[in-house]
Amino acid sequence: MQLATMVFVVTTAFAVYIGFVRWIERRKVSTLRMASAPQELGLGVLMGAGVFTATIGILWAMGCYSATGIHDAASVMPAFKASVIGAVTEELLFRGIVFRIVEESLGSWAALVISALIFGAAHLLNPHATLWAGISIALQAGILLGLAYMQTRCLWLPIGMHFAWNFTQGGIFAGAVSGYAMQGLLQGKLSGADWVTGGNFGVEGSVFASLTCTTLALCFLWRAKQKRLFLAPASPSTSQP
Repeated sequence: MQLATMVFVVTTAFAVYIGFVRWIERRKVSTLRMASAPQELGLGVLMGAGVFTATIGILWAMGCYSATGIHDAASVMPAFKASVIGAVTEELLFRGIVFRIVEESLGSWAALVISALIFGAAHLLNPHATLWAGISIALQAGILLGLAYMQTRCLWLPIGMHFAWNFTQGGIFAGAVSGYAMQGLLQGKLSGADWVTGGNFGVEGSVFASLTCTTLALCFLWRAKQKRLFLAPASPSTSQP
């Protein structure tokens, strides 16, 4: 994939999303506030890279991951471009549209559950996907990224987290990302039972990914409760004819 193709896909995705919000929903695009973009993207990248590194660190300590060599820096570009496209398009769709619209009508709890289930189900179409992989994606990324969105009601934090998880997994540690093989900076090798390593689907299918992602999700949940970020279901209309 050429860099120009990545730029075109990402630009088109943003344009379609902005057009949907402005012209179909007829509202301001508050979920893409530019003033907060650098800070929230940066924080998201640190969180996403950190939580994946913690996961791979557990696998390394257990003897389930090893690095046997290093590739040149140019080898990470395919993973970088795929990670950018995946993070932007999926967050615009699943958090920017599905989560937000469900939350406005059914409340935050319903939005977390419904958007996570749809997100997990969508990944069942990926190579090497299993039912457990879909459930893992829903519980890990679906819930975690929904809670990340709730912190600011803006998409930059979950976009940064999503990108960094995928790029660190594929572009640095050379693991498969949701079933798609990647060449990373390291020549990495996973060994062990699929429930430990995630198998051919990738570390997202590992029980230890569930552990690290759930830990961060609980931190977001605690903050959301403290800051009263949960929205109640919308009240039925009481307008009279």
